[in-house]
Amino acid sequence: MSREKGDRPPLCPGAREQSAIAVAAGLAVFLATTSASAGEVAEGRRLAAQHCARCHVVSEDNRYGGIGSTPSFRLLAKAFPDWRTRFETFYARRPHPAFLAIEGRGRLRADLPANAHPVVLPASAIDDLVALAEHIRAQPDPRPASDVR
Repeated sequence: MSREKGDRPPLCPGAREQSAIAVAAGLAVFLATTSASAGEVAEGRRLAAQHCARCHVVSEDNRYGGIGSTPSFRLLAKAFPDWRTRFETFYARRPHPAFLAIEGRGRLRADLPANAHPVVLPASAIDDLVALAEHIRAQPDPRPASDVR
């Protein structure tokens, strides 16, 4: 069998399928590792521990912290169908506007309540906290769901 110049040799049986599987697997790995790339889980964890843990249970580290009526990050991330929207817009949801502002998206109230500690976060904090929520969603539950608050 003679080949013209530039002709490709015939592929081995199954080579196309194997190539397609390899490309699909590579794409899946890329998407999985970049799903939280807009934000950093470690920075989200740091921000949550510093600012959010006053009211929310943000990890097993402050399991008995927070305010009893405030949902934990685990509950918000795993039980609410609109979890992503909640994390992306937390700064506009009650009670956050009373004491929190995001740089470039508003400012603190002039009449801040006396018991409120003012918090101003960079805009990147939103992506970092969403990345943390994605990380929480991907983790197996360390204790029964009935024990979540």
